[in-house]
Amino acid sequence: MLDALLDKQTLFALSLFPYLGFLFFITRSRQTPKLALVGFYVLLIFVAVTIPAGIYADRVYGTELANVDWLHGSAESFLTLSNILVVLGFRQAVISRQQGATTGAQETFIVALIFCGTVSRQQGATTGAQETSRPESTVPSDQA
Repeated sequence: MLDALLDKQTLFALSLFPYLGFLFFITRSRQTPKLALVGFYVLLIFVAVTIPAGIYADRVYGTELANVDWLHGSAESFLTLSNILVVLGFRQAVISRQQGATTGAQETFIVALIFCGTVSRQQGATTGAQETSRPESTVPSDQA
């Protein structure tokens, strides 16, 4: 019983409910930049595409979605699009705020950044991506 609850497909499906609550409250607050809000909703398209793609990969190829590169990449493109829209939406808000316009609450911005970081870490874990080390800065420490 516990194994069935901890199955990755079950957890993936159950994670939809808190996310829908997040969407409800972030939409209701009217403080989130429009483009970022669209990006958060596009993530639902990713979910809607990933589930049937996973079923297709299992039935046709007899393996997990992650093992069918063209299908997995196609589904992940919606996640990439979602992330780009969220980042551009908040970038636009930051630029507007710097120019003197008030476009949203700072708390909403911080929560969204934390959420995006969580999604990025989860994406790296599910795709098997490894972090690459960044090169050392070439600026001398006394000039930094």
